Amino acid sequence: MRFAVLIVAFLMSTSAWADLYLEPYVGYLESIDDSSVTASGVTLSGKANYHGVIYGGKLGAEYSLLAVGGDFLGGSLQGGGASTNIQNFGAFVQISLPLLIKLSGSYYFSGKETSNGITGTGTGFKIGFGFDIIPYLSLNFDYLSMNYDKLSGSGVSAGYDKVTGGIASISIPISL
Repeated sequence: MRFAVLIVAFLMSTSAWADLYLEPYVGYLESIDDSSVTASGVTLSGKANYHGVIYGGKLGAEYSLLAVGGDFLGGSLQGGGASTNIQNFGAFVQISLPLLIKLSGSYYFSGKETSNGITGTGTGFKIGFGFDIIPYLSLNFDYLSMNYDKLSGSGVSAGYDKVTGGIASISIPISL
């Protein structure tokens, strides 16, 4: 019972100084994909340009100029003769400066990509900055680096896939 009272007291005290932070976003990713796959004893490797629409959102708490929470990044990319779907889950930290500029960083501890029957899992990060164009609308520029180092699929015995690129996106940052 004391534990429940402490939890309620903590939640009531944090609600007095923390806002719920929500930021859905949609954008465009232009990336370079460096990969190597060994399947049935044959190794294929190379680089390809991938591009496509990304979407996602941040959900967390905002404390004055600092926001922290979870970040989801998904999308469908085209390139190298293939279509690739990505889903990355992670945590973010964001600092909003008084000049209508924000700096943010995300660490994706659970990343997944699927292409041509091969699924890759791994980790990565995203760093960037954004500008408030008008209230509740931001223009963002980010650098993404993902390392899908565990590949699986039909006959796949080894491999990696490293994705690096730039993201331009528009978001709607909301503090409730």
